[in-house]
Amino acid sequence: LLIPVNLDGAHWVLARVDFRKNKVWIYDSLLSNRDDKRYKLKFKPLEVIFPRWLEYVGFYNIRPELRSEDPWKVIAVKSAPQQEPGTGDCGVFVLMVT
Repeated sequence: LLIPVNLDGAHWVLARVDFRKNKVWIYDSLLSNRDDKRYKLKFKPLEVIFPRWLEYVGFYNIRPELRSEDPWKVIAVKSAPQQEPGTGDCGVFVLMVT
């Protein structure tokens, strides 16, 4: 599952959800502008919310083999293609990656 995410109305990143590994990978085309504290504030709640939401919508009833006791993790991908700061290409990056 690919989810475009807007950070503070100014920057787009891409979240890729891996149901088999219980991970949410965050692809950011502007790592030089990344603030790990902001990332934790924005994405850490997904580690709790996402599995509960999947349970609520009945996802695990349809795909019981994907239910796991392993905790979900949010990971910032450091190898994502990068843009030049100030170019405003982050939205294009998200579209290209999807």
